[in-house]
Amino acid sequence: MTVNGKRMAEDASYSVAANAFLASGGGGYQPFIEGTDRVDGPEDLEMLEAWFARSAMVEPPIPDRARDMTPR
Repeated sequence: MTVNGKRMAEDASYSVAANAFLASGGGGYQPFIEGTDRVDGPEDLEMLEAWFARSAMVEPPIPDRARDMTPR
């Protein structure tokens, strides 16, 4: 594995940003469980709710990619 084109040193420490699911070993990322100095931030849902709270309402577009093809 490389960082900025250079091979990662096995005895070095690296900072990694990940969501809570991956940081807890989900999705096959078991080595993340062994990490140290973990700093947890807000959960994904909390961040999404905060974004909606401070953003203007938007009208989602009506998708034209799906059509009802049921024979009548």
